[in-house]
Amino acid sequence: MPKLYYTPTSCGASNFIAAFYAEVSIEAETVDLRTHTTASGVDFYTINPKGNVPALVLDDGTLLNENAATLQAIADLVSP
Repeated sequence: MPKLYYTPTSCGASNFIAAFYAEVSIEAETVDLRTHTTASGVDFYTINPKGNVPALVLDDGTLLNENAATLQAIADLVSP
């Protein structure tokens, strides 16, 4: 299952909202950008070396970390 890293106060929230309304199954975790740690306590730089959100890790391990790319990937996950 793809995993989205986002903050609720950034453009990354649009990815969470898009997945929710499109009923796409993703795992989601918030990131504290001041400390660059995830809600589960992981150093976010180990997931995304750029340190930016949104970051979407696909099932094959591919990391997407720009809003346009992550939104398109979520759209691609919508079942026809």
